[in-house]
Amino acid sequence: FDQEATAGLSGLLTNPLKQIAHVRKGNLTVRRSAQDTRFAVQVDIPARGRIKVHFEVVRAIRVPGNFVLIATAPADGITIITNIDGFNLDVAALHPDREALHNTQHGKWQFDAGILPWQGFRFISNA
Repeated sequence: FDQEATAGLSGLLTNPLKQIAHVRKGNLTVRRSAQDTRFAVQVDIPARGRIKVHFEVVRAIRVPGNFVLIATAPADGITIITNIDGFNLDVAALHPDREALHNTQHGKWQFDAGILPWQGFRFISNA
């Protein structure tokens, strides 16, 4: 991103909203309402091809409490890494094959199945 796009994105994500707003730069569009933030990236994937997507969320969460992330597109090969200080964070799959989620080491989970739109993960915080 150039400085202008970075400033526009930063303002969009940090300022309170009274209406829907969006920023577009290259193949990335960020759209924010008072209730959610949506990221869209146009990527051409060759037939039988794969792409790697890295998604990072930094946010406050109630303790105890939970936070849900859902998929908007099919995905597989999912690794979840959490970096939490001061409380425990468990992850639960919102998927028919809940047993496909394995805690491989502290703060890291591997999901050995694919997910479809509206499936996802619940992050559960406890003291």
